[in-house]
Amino acid sequence: MRNITRVAIVIFFNYSSLSAQTLQSAFENQYKADLICKLAQFIEWPENYSCWRNSDNANVSVCIFGTDPFEAIFGHNAACETSSADRVTVFRDNQLATLKCCNLLFISRSEDWRLSTVLRAAEKIPMLTVSDIEGFRRRGGMIEFFSKGADVKIAINKEAAERQGIRISSKLLQLSDRVNDEVESPNY
Repeated sequence: MRNITRVAIVIFFNYSSLSAQTLQSAFENQYKADLICKLAQFIEWPENYSCWRNSDNANVSVCIFGTDPFEAIFGHNAACETSSADRVTVFRDNQLATLKCCNLLFISRSEDWRLSTVLRAAEKIPMLTVSDIEGFRRRGGMIEFFSKGADVKIAINKEAAERQGIRISSKLLQLSDRVNDEVESPNY
Protein backbone atom coordinates (compact mmCIF):
# COMPACT_ATOMS: atom_id res chain seq x y z
CA MET A 1 0.00 0.00 0.00
CA ARG A 2 2.84 2.40 0.77
CA ASN A 3 4.32 1.89 -2.70
CA ILE A 4 1.00 2.75 -4.33
CA THR A 5 0.73 5.89 -2.22
CA ARG A 6 4.28 6.91 -3.12
CA VAL A 7 3.64 6.33 -6.81
CA ALA A 8 0.42 8.35 -6.60
CA ILE A 9 2.24 11.21 -4.87
CA VAL A 10 5.06 11.19 -7.44
CA ILE A 11 2.56 11.17 -10.32
CA PHE A 12 0.56 13.99 -8.71
CA PHE A 13 3.59 16.23 -8.22
CA ASN A 14 4.96 15.49 -11.69
CA TYR A 15 1.58 16.28 -13.24
CA SER A 16 1.22 19.44 -11.13
CA SER A 17 4.70 20.55 -12.15
CA LEU A 18 3.97 19.87 -15.82
CA SER A 19 0.67 21.76 -15.62
CA ALA A 20 2.38 24.72 -13.93
CA GLN A 21 5.07 24.78 -16.65
CA THR A 22 2.44 24.58 -19.39
CA LEU A 23 0.44 27.36 -17.76
CA GLN A 24 3.57 29.51 -17.33
CA SER A 25 4.47 28.95 -21.00
CA ALA A 26 0.94 29.91 -22.10
CA PHE A 27 1.04 33.13 -20.03
CA GLU A 28 4.52 33.92 -21.35
CA ASN A 29 3.40 33.44 -24.97
CA GLN A 30 0.32 35.59 -24.36
CA TYR A 31 2.51 38.35 -22.96
CA LYS A 32 4.94 38.12 -25.89
CA ALA A 33 2.02 38.24 -28.35
CA ASP A 34 0.72 41.38 -26.63
CA LEU A 35 4.19 42.93 -26.82
CA ILE A 36 4.46 42.12 -30.53
CA CYS A 37 1.13 43.84 -31.20
CA LYS A 38 2.12 46.91 -29.23
CA LEU A 39 5.66 47.31 -30.57
CA ALA A 40 4.42 49.16 -33.66
CA GLN A 41 3.40 52.09 -31.44
CA PHE A 42 7.06 52.61 -30.53
CA ILE A 43 8.63 52.15 -33.95
CA GLU A 44 9.13 54.63 -36.77
CA TRP A 45 9.88 53.09 -40.15
CA PRO A 46 11.64 55.05 -42.91
CA GLU A 47 9.31 57.54 -44.62
CA ASN A 48 9.83 56.09 -48.08
CA TYR A 49 8.92 52.57 -46.94
CA SER A 50 5.36 51.37 -47.18
CA CYS A 51 4.30 47.80 -47.01
CA TRP A 52 0.76 46.76 -47.77
CA ARG A 53 0.63 43.02 -47.63
CA ASN A 54 -3.12 42.56 -47.75
CA SER A 55 -6.32 44.34 -48.63
CA ASP A 56 -7.48 44.84 -45.04
CA ASN A 57 -5.89 48.30 -44.92
CA ALA A 58 -3.51 47.11 -42.25
CA ASN A 59 -0.72 49.56 -41.76
CA VAL A 60 1.52 47.13 -39.89
CA SER A 61 2.25 43.59 -41.04
CA VAL A 62 3.66 41.13 -38.51
CA CYS A 63 5.16 37.95 -39.94
CA ILE A 64 5.77 34.91 -37.77
CA PHE A 65 8.67 32.98 -39.29
CA GLY A 66 9.06 29.33 -38.31
CA THR A 67 7.05 27.29 -35.82
CA ASP A 68 4.35 29.62 -34.48
CA PRO A 69 4.27 29.77 -30.67
CA PHE A 70 1.32 32.19 -30.86
CA GLU A 71 -1.07 30.23 -33.09
CA ALA A 72 -3.58 29.66 -30.29
CA ILE A 73 -3.44 33.37 -29.44
CA PHE A 74 -3.53 35.05 -32.86
CA GLY A 75 -5.49 32.41 -34.73
CA HIS A 76 -4.95 32.19 -38.48
CA ASN A 77 -4.00 35.51 -40.16
CA ALA A 78 -5.63 37.50 -37.38
CA ALA A 79 -5.47 41.14 -36.47
CA CYS A 80 -3.93 42.27 -33.19
CA GLU A 81 -5.63 44.45 -30.66
CA THR A 82 -3.69 47.67 -30.13
CA SER A 83 -4.40 50.87 -28.27
CA SER A 84 -2.98 52.98 -31.09
CA ALA A 85 -4.51 53.79 -34.45
CA ASP A 86 -2.33 51.15 -36.09
CA ARG A 87 -4.09 48.14 -37.53
CA VAL A 88 -1.79 45.16 -37.10
CA THR A 89 -2.27 42.01 -39.16
CA VAL A 90 -0.43 38.77 -38.40
CA PHE A 91 0.85 36.42 -41.11
CA ARG A 92 2.77 33.18 -40.97
CA ASP A 93 5.65 32.59 -43.33
CA ASN A 94 8.40 30.04 -43.74
CA GLN A 95 9.92 31.16 -47.02
CA LEU A 96 12.76 33.67 -47.07
CA ALA A 97 11.80 34.80 -50.56
CA THR A 98 8.36 36.01 -49.42
CA LEU A 99 9.54 38.13 -46.50
CA LYS A 100 9.54 41.24 -48.65
CA CYS A 101 6.58 42.88 -46.99
CA CYS A 102 6.75 42.56 -43.24
CA ASN A 103 7.08 45.53 -40.93
CA LEU A 104 7.86 43.28 -37.99
CA LEU A 105 9.40 39.84 -38.34
CA PHE A 106 9.15 37.50 -35.35
CA ILE A 107 11.70 34.71 -35.80
CA SER A 108 10.70 31.59 -33.93
CA ARG A 109 13.12 29.52 -31.86
CA SER A 110 12.72 26.77 -34.45
CA GLU A 111 14.81 28.92 -36.82
CA ASP A 112 17.85 29.26 -34.54
CA TRP A 113 19.75 26.89 -36.85
CA ARG A 114 19.47 29.35 -39.76
CA LEU A 115 19.21 32.64 -37.90
CA SER A 116 22.11 34.31 -39.73
CA THR A 117 20.54 33.46 -43.10
CA VAL A 118 17.16 34.87 -42.01
CA LEU A 119 18.74 38.06 -40.62
CA ARG A 120 20.74 38.51 -43.81
CA ALA A 121 17.52 38.26 -45.87
CA ALA A 122 15.75 40.68 -43.51
CA GLU A 123 18.60 43.18 -43.80
CA LYS A 124 17.48 44.07 -47.34
CA ILE A 125 14.16 45.48 -46.10
CA PRO A 126 13.53 47.90 -43.23
CA MET A 127 11.73 45.41 -41.00
CA LEU A 128 11.98 45.18 -37.24
CA THR A 129 13.38 41.78 -36.26
CA VAL A 130 12.13 40.27 -33.00
CA SER A 131 12.76 36.89 -31.37
CA ASP A 132 13.02 34.96 -28.15
CA ILE A 133 16.06 33.04 -29.39
CA GLU A 134 18.74 33.28 -26.72
CA GLY A 135 21.43 35.77 -27.78
CA PHE A 136 19.30 37.07 -30.68
CA ARG A 137 20.21 40.71 -30.10
CA ARG A 138 23.92 39.94 -29.84
CA ARG A 139 23.72 38.01 -33.12
CA GLY A 140 22.31 40.99 -35.05
CA GLY A 141 18.58 40.93 -34.23
CA MET A 142 16.87 44.10 -33.05
CA ILE A 143 14.57 43.13 -30.17
CA GLU A 144 15.01 40.06 -28.00
CA PHE A 145 12.47 38.75 -25.51
CA PHE A 146 14.08 36.92 -22.61
CA SER A 147 12.99 35.55 -19.25
CA LYS A 148 14.22 37.00 -16.01
CA GLY A 149 12.67 35.01 -13.20
CA ALA A 150 8.95 34.87 -13.95
CA ASP A 151 9.05 38.03 -16.10
CA VAL A 152 9.51 38.56 -19.82
CA LYS A 153 12.02 41.34 -20.50
CA ILE A 154 13.12 43.18 -23.64
CA ALA A 155 16.68 43.69 -24.86
CA ILE A 156 17.26 46.08 -27.77
CA ASN A 157 19.99 46.29 -30.38
CA LYS A 158 19.40 49.94 -31.31
CA GLU A 159 22.35 50.00 -33.71
CA ALA A 160 20.89 47.15 -35.81
CA ALA A 161 17.58 49.03 -36.07
CA GLU A 162 19.28 52.29 -37.02
CA ARG A 163 21.26 50.54 -39.79
CA GLN A 164 17.88 49.70 -41.36
CA GLY A 165 16.56 53.24 -40.92
CA ILE A 166 14.22 52.18 -38.10
CA ARG A 167 13.81 54.49 -35.10
CA ILE A 168 12.88 53.01 -31.74
CA SER A 169 11.15 55.49 -29.45
CA SER A 170 12.82 56.61 -26.26
CA LYS A 171 9.83 55.25 -24.31
CA LEU A 172 10.54 51.71 -25.49
CA LEU A 173 14.26 52.16 -24.89
CA GLN A 174 13.50 53.19 -21.30
CA LEU A 175 11.22 50.16 -20.79
CA SER A 176 13.83 47.75 -22.08
CA ASP A 177 16.10 45.86 -19.74
CA ARG A 178 19.19 46.17 -21.96
CA VAL A 179 20.17 48.40 -24.86
CA ASN A 180 23.28 47.71 -26.97
CA ASP A 181 25.28 46.12 -24.16
CA GLU A 182 27.54 43.29 -25.26
CA VAL A 183 26.35 43.56 -28.86
CA GLU A 184 28.59 41.88 -31.38
CA SER A 185 28.80 42.92 -34.99
CA PRO A 186 26.83 40.46 -37.07
CA ASN A 187 29.16 38.06 -38.84
CA TYR A 188 26.77 36.29 -41.14
